[in-house]
Amino acid sequence: RVESVDDFLRSTESFRNLYPMETNVIGSVATSVATGIRAYSECFWWIVSRGNEVVGIAMRTAPYRLVLSPMPVAAVQELAEAVVVNDVDCWGASGPEEIAAAFISAWCELLGKRPSDFPEKMRETIYVLDAHTPHPKVSGSGRKAGADDIDLLMNWLPAFAEEVGIYFTELNEEDLLTRLASTPFFIWEFEGRPVAMSGHAPIVIGSDGRIGRIGPVYTEPSERGNGFGAAVTSIVIDHLHSIGCSTVMLYADSNYEKSNRVYQGLGFRPVGAIVEYGLEPATSSSP
Repeated sequence: RVESVDDFLRSTESFRNLYPMETNVIGSVATSVATGIRAYSECFWWIVSRGNEVVGIAMRTAPYRLVLSPMPVAAVQELAEAVVVNDVDCWGASGPEEIAAAFISAWCELLGKRPSDFPEKMRETIYVLDAHTPHPKVSGSGRKAGADDIDLLMNWLPAFAEEVGIYFTELNEEDLLTRLASTPFFIWEFEGRPVAMSGHAPIVIGSDGRIGRIGPVYTEPSERGNGFGAAVTSIVIDHLHSIGCSTVMLYADSNYEKSNRVYQGLGFRPVGAIVEYGLEPATSSSP
């Protein structure tokens, strides 16, 4: 376990450059902690090494799941042993399917638990943008969200999380304003009312340039089927390109066929997948 997020980012840079898409969540969250954009009740940064070579990394920002990178399956056992000793509140894991499944199996064996109690929760496809193909003309217009949109975002963000089935902790206005200042949200309006939103994670700088990961993308249920989600996603793509991102990516629920078609229509192609294991913890705490 590495105590300092700055040491973690510095020590894992070369490894993350080998797997820029699979480690993007780890890199963007660690960057957000290092720069003060986000704070969590406790952070766990893990490096799996063979001699002086980094062969895997992981993180958990409480109260969320453990997030795993690609690594040798043989290394998972040692990581599980370390997590059992140091992170007693760990309640699930996400990552490449073989690695995440192996971790759950090893971790449960060490704790005397049953892997069946930590089932697959979600499967997500990793997409990377090839050439941006904007959605055909959509009615309305987009704009950057501001302080006047805080109430709207505080309603939409948990609604998005509940709908797609991801774990979510309570937001407060101050944290959201801090987030808006560094990683903006964009809103699509139609006939004077907001109908959809999209944002992006903190930028990760890799060996091939700046990587921007889009998300979340949400459209009011009553406004769906009009192209608003695709339109606001296109705005975020243009924004990420304008701030120098050479790679634009996103994660999408593999089982939600409609959104996958939309992203593919915008020019995204699938390059991998991750799987989440473990139901939500019994109690929640705010970051």
